[in-house]
Amino acid sequence: MIYQNDVCNPKEKKHFLEKSCPLPPSSVKTVEALIQRQTALVATYGANGLHWHTTSTAPFATGLGNEHPIENGFAFLTPYGLPYLAGSGFKGILRRAAEELALDNDTQNDDGWTWVDIWWLFGFEGAVNKGSQWDSDSDLGHAFERDSYKLAANANLHELLQRLANIDKSMARYADSSDRTAAAQGFLQACLAGSTLRGGLQWRGAVDCWDVYPQPQGNRMVVEIMTPHHGPYYRGDSNPHDSHSPIPVNFLAVPAGSAFHFFAVCHAQKLPQGLQNRWRALLDAAMHHACEWVGFGAKTSVGYGAMQKPAPLPQPAPAKEPRAATTSTEQPIAPVEEGIIWQEATLTYSRNTSEITAGNPPKKTKPLKGDLAKAFLNALPEKQRTRLTKDGAFRNVPVVVKQDGNTWELLRPATTG
Repeated sequence: MIYQNDVCNPKEKKHFLEKSCPLPPSSVKTVEALIQRQTALVATYGANGLHWHTTSTAPFATGLGNEHPIENGFAFLTPYGLPYLAGSGFKGILRRAAEELALDNDTQNDDGWTWVDIWWLFGFEGAVNKGSQWDSDSDLGHAFERDSYKLAANANLHELLQRLANIDKSMARYADSSDRTAAAQGFLQACLAGSTLRGGLQWRGAVDCWDVYPQPQGNRMVVEIMTPHHGPYYRGDSNPHDSHSPIPVNFLAVPAGSAFHFFAVCHAQKLPQGLQNRWRALLDAAMHHACEWVGFGAKTSVGYGAMQKPAPLPQPAPAKEPRAATTSTEQPIAPVEEGIIWQEATLTYSRNTSEITAGNPPKKTKPLKGDLAKAFLNALPEKQRTRLTKDGAFRNVPVVVKQDGNTWELLRPATTG
């Protein structure tokens, strides 16, 4: 029994956790399928898609604060029971790495990360979290105050303030075109003075980060241990002293040597001209810093979540600017950054040539062939993929398309399943 008289038995708890460590074959195949689908889907974004592949050099743990009958939880993907790091957690770590790099860029020039770059790519956060740029007692807070006068002359900040003013009329005074630097300085000082202004700002960054599914070394998790020495002090029962006994606490982790695939998408068309040629190198630098110095998941301050530095991202050819989408009255369409969505398209599949087309009468896309067709199939939910390849057609599928002259190109499914 793990609990006896409402007290957890450490030995029984460890035994229970060790029995839970192996991943069944079905879970291993599910993780492989998820990563395969992510790889195929990110490829459809072209130069805007990012994929880092690395290996952990230390155990990885996340979700330890989740409620659980054995005290320490873990983040498992519902309902599959797979260990994972939520995309929001991945994005938060990337942002933290970018902030640390901006802290070291005391000139705030385009050679590295600037605070304005962080707002464009990750969004504007006005909350005063401990250690954030708005915490005047933190290193980031000191650095931001130091750099604020340099930021006021940043053209990317001027454009951000203009876009905010287009959304919120109360921001118009900070987008004064007669003296942009003075207006930007007023905005920064107002943000530093309190949360009244910054707390109401809504600005979503251009980067989306996807959930991360580790592939545990040996297809099994491991049991780690921590030994807090001053339990009565942490509970507020006494002062800390040497007579307190350490209490072992076991918890689950993904072992060192496990494979990790990190995926992100940057909607580069939302960025200012000054970031168009820099965002990819900036995110790559942030990812390398996160792997080597920040760490992923929980307990990073004691070395957990460290990764090998991934290979540098390849530099693809610049993506073509999407042409303006035409309106359609036959079936509903919805605009997206790369084109439009045909909400009720009919997919057809040729068993002879393995080509895929999408129809939205009277429109029809050019056939997808070869690797592009395979990537599209892999990005479809399994049920749709099976029906399409078996029956040769599948109706009412939302797909993303774009117009290229007089033809239409099929890009990807509009949903990831």
